[in-house]
Amino acid sequence: MAFLVGGANSAADTGPYDIDNSLKFFGVYGVKTTYLSFQNGESANGNRRTWTASFWIKRSETASSLPTYGNNADGIFTTWDGGGFSMCFDDEDRLKIIQATTILRLTNRFFRDMSAWYHLVLAVDTTDGTADDRMKIYVNGVQETSFHTNATITQNTDFPTNHDSAYYWYGVDWGSSYHRGYMAEIAVVDGTQYAASDFGEFDSASGIWKPKDFKDNITFGNNGHYLEFKQSGTNQDSSGLGADTGGNDKHFAVINLVATDQCTDTPTNNFATFNPLIKSTNTYSEGNTLVSMDSSADSKTTSTIGVSKGKWYMEFLRNDNDNWPVGIAGSTIEGAYVGGASTDSLSFWAGLAGGGAAETQLYVNGSEIDDPWNATAWADGDVVALLLNADDEEISLYKNNSIVGSAYDYSGLNWSQVFFALGNYISGNTYKTNFGNPSFTISSGNADANGYGNFEHAPPNGYYALCTKNLAEYG
Repeated sequence: MAFLVGGANSAADTGPYDIDNSLKFFGVYGVKTTYLSFQNGESANGNRRTWTASFWIKRSETASSLPTYGNNADGIFTTWDGGGFSMCFDDEDRLKIIQATTILRLTNRFFRDMSAWYHLVLAVDTTDGTADDRMKIYVNGVQETSFHTNATITQNTDFPTNHDSAYYWYGVDWGSSYHRGYMAEIAVVDGTQYAASDFGEFDSASGIWKPKDFKDNITFGNNGHYLEFKQSGTNQDSSGLGADTGGNDKHFAVINLVATDQCTDTPTNNFATFNPLIKSTNTYSEGNTLVSMDSSADSKTTSTIGVSKGKWYMEFLRNDNDNWPVGIAGSTIEGAYVGGASTDSLSFWAGLAGGGAAETQLYVNGSEIDDPWNATAWADGDVVALLLNADDEEISLYKNNSIVGSAYDYSGLNWSQVFFALGNYISGNTYKTNFGNPSFTISSGNADANGYGNFEHAPPNGYYALCTKNLAEYG
């Protein structure tokens, strides 16, 4: 993975540029589908041969954990006018472009990093005399040239885009696609084939691809739209999540999305989530902030970001009366685990002891450590917080903003890097987690001292949300 640590603020050449918001999508085919839609009118027909789509995407699921329906294993966008044009990730996590039933492009590249943001640009000009230039794909600023399928696009082909057609971002309930993940800064241009360099640039210090302020330097055309997700409403208007800020008022309808799906996890400030690649048999949703463990005792997972210094804060909402192993791990392999032959793990087991008595226990590498943790009981609705002090190698457990017991010194474990971790104890727990973009409703929003994150309780002095801007300063 490659993070632009510090976001665009690390750039020295064009000054800071931040993407403030993203939108979190979560769909289960036949159960819940979240998407944005817009219907172009006949009078608004634009250029069907020349257009560009640019957007940032952070995936939450690999194809192995998603059911495959028809051509779209993991949909991104679709335009529909009697025959669909779609961009999606296929059932092997390759990027695929489809017109009706014909695969136009299928990359050899796999997109399986669930921790990083990708910038994708699809640039189309079917009037071009060179066949390979009629459809260009850019990934993080570099034109894709290696394809499993690279079909010839007939010159002057008309696509449904910019026509009297339905336009969808993400899952579509009429057939074959849904998506789980985040999207940010969606731009669709009518009438111009732009390059990736019109939307982003390489950071002068790190060499990592980053977004730049392009809004005033491109022409959106008659049917172009620009979605920044700065509003939180659910109506199809300028105050909605699907508001078009490109000047054409192509405001998108909001389907099954709510204000809490608006996030500050963006390409310029990437927040930690839990990592579905650690234990794929768990169920990850809400942008990998809601984790339902499988029923095995060794079920576990860790955060996508590990640290070796700094002070870091995260929360959980306790939502069932059972055993809750939460803690830290010295590797992404172990995760939090109680009992058994576990190494590189430390977990607070907040739940029921033998005989049903409520208490808190601490396990280190599978062995129980006694007092002072075991005197605290738990109830549904409690806000559990972990405070990781990687500078002094200490971990603290908080219940409803009060410390449980005392901080535990883990320096003897000799971990070079530390991850937040979740575990299980037979029952199949569901964790509602919060690294700063909560999977549960916050009643009194609090950011850290740098203004990042949305927490139920204010992080104590010196503790910060685990995101790349804070990592640049403290990590």
